Amino acid sequence: MLGKEEVLNVEEIVLDYEQGLLYCAESEEVYLEILTIFCEQYEQVCSELNQCLQARDWTKYTIKIHALKNNARNVGAGELGERCFELELAGKKVQAGEDSAAQAVLIEKNHPEVMQLYHRTKESALAYIREKQQ
Repeated sequence: MLGKEEVLNVEEIVLDYEQGLLYCAESEEVYLEILTIFCEQYEQVCSELNQCLQARDWTKYTIKIHALKNNARNVGAGELGERCFELELAGKKVQAGEDSAAQAVLIEKNHPEVMQLYHRTKESALAYIREKQQ
């Protein structure tokens, strides 16, 4: 059985379970529920972000990446939250007309890597949920 501070992904720490539990008033039940929702929303969130990126709809992209940032931080996915924050800032700069072309390129270049990190985070969360349900 895994302890709160252990991780399932040996290549990198994608979820800090202890941090996630702190956001849930240290309630394992609440944390598992929030992790489950995080995982259930994965396909829809990815689809929406990819659609915004393809359409170059930076306003919607920024809103959706902001939401993912907050959700990631709530489950203890600090690295994912930080990477989303970087994309959110770039989106805000595009909207403000601050070096728009370069910021759009930054988003387009980093989006796939952030989505891969999101996938790894979801997989780690699912493994944690399975372990706790045994």
